[in-house]
Amino acid sequence: MKRYLAATAALVLAMPATAAVTFNYELPGVLNTTATFDYSGVETFDSRTLGTNTGFTTDFGTTGDPVVITGEYTNVDIAKADQFGGAGGVGQYAEETPVPTR
Repeated sequence: MKRYLAATAALVLAMPATAAVTFNYELPGVLNTTATFDYSGVETFDSRTLGTNTGFTTDFGTTGDPVVITGEYTNVDIAKADQFGGAGGVGQYAEETPVPTR
């Protein structure tokens, strides 16, 4: 039993510490995050062609940065700001195109 306890204690002490997770909430009306990151980017969709069921790859404005962030969008609708989306009632926004179920 002593060997079992010693082995268990050694195993627990050898485990790495768990990384902390931080959540950041913004106040209503905030258009850009106030969180700080080592690297970050934003996709505003304002330069995207309006349309339905579109797809594209973006660098979130990080071209030329030490770290380039890329993402791929598929099956999205790009729309002008209206009552359903768009920061401050201007620009464009994206929403997922519903995929029909059978």
